[in-house]
Amino acid sequence: MHLYLELRGNSRSVEEVEELIHASLKKEDSDYRDLEVITGRKGLKLSLLEPGTFAAFTADRKAAGVEIAHLKPTHVNPKPEALDRLLKIAASRRQNKVEQ
Repeated sequence: MHLYLELRGNSRSVEEVEELIHASLKKEDSDYRDLEVITGRKGLKLSLLEPGTFAAFTADRKAAGVEIAHLKPTHVNPKPEALDRLLKIAASRRQNKVEQ
């Protein structure tokens, strides 16, 4: 499972947040826990997005004239085009943050 998460005011690293979520999933879901036992690998990959990424994505979609029901990416299995756009916006926000 690849989880894209936008946090506000977070001082933890991606690895720390990923481990917290992974431990919680193992505690709450025996199938998830068994996956790690069987495969020897974590069933989670976490990508942290820059603050404001989802709001910028929604504004971008609205400016493109997309119907209101389709402004936000779906929560599960988003279309590749939506995910690509979301990641480009996140990268742009990260680059602007570095340049400031």
